[in-house]
Amino acid sequence: MKSNKLMWAVSTRADGNMSISWGQKAEVEENGKRFLNKYNIDYSRCVMASLLGGTDIQIVSNKESNQYVECDSLITTEINLPLMMVVADCHPAIVYDPNKNILSLVHLGRQGVDGLLPEIVVGKFKDMGSEVNNIQVIVGPGIKKESYEWTGDLPFQKEKWQGFFTELGGNKYLIDSLGFLKEQFLRKGVLSKNMIVDETDVVKNPNYFSHVRSFRTGESEGRFAMIAMMRA
Repeated sequence: MKSNKLMWAVSTRADGNMSISWGQKAEVEENGKRFLNKYNIDYSRCVMASLLGGTDIQIVSNKESNQYVECDSLITTEINLPLMMVVADCHPAIVYDPNKNILSLVHLGRQGVDGLLPEIVVGKFKDMGSEVNNIQVIVGPGIKKESYEWTGDLPFQKEKWQGFFTELGGNKYLIDSLGFLKEQFLRKGVLSKNMIVDETDVVKNPNYFSHVRSFRTGESEGRFAMIAMMRA
C-alpha cells in the first residue's frame, strides 16, 4: 500500500510538545514549525483539529488554513492542504482514497471508538464517491490493551465491545480500543492489505507523550502530532 501523493508523519518527544494546552503558545508554534519544516510544510497553512472526544466530522478547505476546527475527524479534498492533530494516548488515524483525492485525519479515542467513528468516516467517504476497496487506513501510535487498565464500571456497553476488553477481577478491566477500531474498519469493508497499524504502545515508549504515563509517574504532560497532506 503506497501512494506518492500522500505525505504523513508523526512527531516524537524529541520534536517537543505540540499542544498549546500543555505549553506556551510561542514555544508550541516553534516546535510545530521545526517539525513540519522537515517535510517542507508551512505550519501556518495547517488546519488543526480541536478535539471534542466524540464523532463529529468537519469537511475543510483552504479557507480553514491556520485555524482550529472543532471536530474529531477532519476531511478534505484539497491538494497541498495539511491536516494536523495532537494526541497523547488516543490513536490518530489517516483515512485516504487516492482515486478520489479524499483525505481524513481522525481522532480515535475511546469515546470515538465507542461511537463507531471508524465506520462513520468510511461511510462518509462512500457518500463522497469512494469505493471501499480503494480506501487506505494508517493508524498511528497510541495506548495498547496491556496498558489501558480501567477500574470501576466500564464506560460502555459490554455487548458492543465484546471481545475487546478483558476482566481482571476486582472490578478491573483491560480495554482494547486499538483492536476494536481495527475491527470497525474491516467490517466496514476496508481491506486488511490497505491498512497500516503502528503497534507502538505510547505508555511504554518514552519517545512519545502519554497522559496515562504522566499520571502514573508525575512526568510533565505534552502531546505529539500526526500530520497528513495530499500532494499534487
